[in-house]
Amino acid sequence: MIAGTRLITVYGQKDAMPLNVGCAPVYSAYQGRELPITITYGSPCTLTVTVRDIDGTAVRRLLTAAPTRPLGDESYTVSYWDGKDGEGVPVPAGVYQIEAVSFSGHGRSVAYSDPVEVSDPSGMILPRPEGPGTSPENEEDEEFF
Repeated sequence: MIAGTRLITVYGQKDAMPLNVGCAPVYSAYQGRELPITITYGSPCTLTVTVRDIDGTAVRRLLTAAPTRPLGDESYTVSYWDGKDGEGVPVPAGVYQIEAVSFSGHGRSVAYSDPVEVSDPSGMILPRPEGPGTSPENEEDEEFF
């Protein structure tokens, strides 16, 4: 598993297999970085993996009915997201979630990652705000950060 990942398991239909989605909680596409996404499952299945925005709207489909082949007890698939939507445009900074849906002889299972905070894809450092309390010369001002 990737360091810093968090997993959420959601069981689908009765007797459906467990499904987990793990990824880092913070991501930036700066300099071409990709977000690794690990999906674990308990038996052969087909996977559909979708990136969704905070409102649940599909932003990009990463896998569509992709067949899997479990390798013993540790069955997993790794997918990568480059921070772009379905049109190839970088997504705006915000909160996103990864959704995995599996179909197998055990039924349908759905799992979601914890929210992923996507930072400005340009990697730019935004200028500090100006005004009272934002200047280092004004040390006695408690609003200085």
